[in-house]
Amino acid sequence: MQIAAELKFRETLTVLQTKLAASQNEMSQLQQGRGAAAGSNTTLTSAQNAQIERVRLDIAGTRLQLRQVQNSLRTDIDRLGTELAFINILLMPVLVAGFAITFGVIRRRRAQGAPRVKVANAGAA
Repeated sequence: MQIAAELKFRETLTVLQTKLAASQNEMSQLQQGRGAAAGSNTTLTSAQNAQIERVRLDIAGTRLQLRQVQNSLRTDIDRLGTELAFINILLMPVLVAGFAITFGVIRRRRAQGAPRVKVANAGAA
């Protein structure tokens, strides 16, 4: 179950990183077009400005989602660490003590054994 959750997080992380890279690539292409347009004293159209703004918002949203996924993964890892610490610190000594008590009881019963019957000496009677 933990592995499946981690795989889901890793897959989401990869998708978001790919989307972020694509958006950044698109932004750099738009900015190169803007630089060429500035060199020729041509202003950007409102459609180009809107596209640049859309890409900026897309990048910001993708980065936010990426941080959320990374935070969720970190939280799950911390939770798993807490569970392991609980098992190591509290549960294992309890189990060891339980086994020790059980084996002690078994040993004591074996030592006491079945009630011993003294066999009377038949020749003495």
